[in-house]
Amino acid sequence: MQSHDKKNQSACTVERTSLLLVAISLNFLEFFIPRIPLFPWLKPGLANCITLVWIVKYGTGEAFLFSLLRIWTVGFYFGFSFLTLSLGLGGSIFAVAAMGAAWHILGKRQVAGIIGISITGALFHNAGQLVMVYFLMANNPYLFYQVPLMAIAAIGFGTITGLIAGFMLTLSEKTRPQKGRAVFPLKHDFHELLPYHLIATAGIAALCIAILFIDSLAILGIAAASTTLFVQVLVRGSLRTFLSPITKFWMLFVCIGALHLFFTLGTRIESIPGITREGARMTLVQWLRIWTWLQVTHVLTRFRFHLVFFAALKKLFKDYGYSLDAGLLAVEIFPSIPGLVRKEIAALARHFSAKRSAAVGSFFESLYEKTMLLVVDHLQEVAVKEE
Repeated sequence: MQSHDKKNQSACTVERTSLLLVAISLNFLEFFIPRIPLFPWLKPGLANCITLVWIVKYGTGEAFLFSLLRIWTVGFYFGFSFLTLSLGLGGSIFAVAAMGAAWHILGKRQVAGIIGISITGALFHNAGQLVMVYFLMANNPYLFYQVPLMAIAAIGFGTITGLIAGFMLTLSEKTRPQKGRAVFPLKHDFHELLPYHLIATAGIAALCIAILFIDSLAILGIAAASTTLFVQVLVRGSLRTFLSPITKFWMLFVCIGALHLFFTLGTRIESIPGITREGARMTLVQWLRIWTWLQVTHVLTRFRFHLVFFAALKKLFKDYGYSLDAGLLAVEIFPSIPGLVRKEIAALARHFSAKRSAAVGSFFESLYEKTMLLVVDHLQEVAVKEE
């Protein structure tokens, strides 16, 4: 009986980890999609298709945890940032709540289909991100002139993710996970998490929040300069690290600058038509905030923020053991994901011109099956080591 229970545990964890890795793969895939300069937060949100699958299969509560794990895993490998985490969490929480309510009220009664629920999630995801952008970066009502475009985009992207979600639901029911050997519960030591990691993480979080309420250019300048200097000491003088906020997020700086420079009322600067002193000042204020938040990314990584975050998740979601194990496994397996995604994109490109719909379906089917194989192989390696 105990062996049978372990096999069931293995199958449940394999399935969840595979779906989580597919969602992370879709996040990685979106890095290759060009962004619109004045709408840097506008993206397809393909990972929402797996969020919807998670709601249908495991419930809304686990879908919240799934979103946290996905954002956390992507941040673990691409750099934690108060800014990107806030935008990601804002959009995801809105989307999960909306899709969860729509599924339980309308979906289960067959009043609304998967595509309709997906469009609802896309609308609320965009709304959540705009709200976070307003409070964190813009604080300018002109930002909401983007709502019509964001709504149109949500309908288009929501339809696409709904079609993918329906396909993935069918695929997940058809493709049952192999019950490979595994040791449960998975053993992960948090002995590396020392008290100063907790204190440092709490202090950094408090600093990031405090900066949100500071409007003094002098104080923000000191905060940006001191944070940058501290990071450079940590990384022993890296030009790449110093320039990373600009090289990775230049469109964000452009968008926030344009929003304040051209849409802030006040005293005009005679030598620069259409720009006010107040707008120029607000642009500098927001740029300094964003710069500081993005520099803090390297400090969070150094002080084991990923372990602190996961320790908090274990306390908040202690009844969702399978999903928590899936999150830990996803972090361990992730290094194999970028190469897998590139190979699948190359295969999709070869077959797309001849058989478009079939090629897209094959892409998701192959991606799901290969991530599942990665998970099973990894669990078997863990089991062998434990023996």
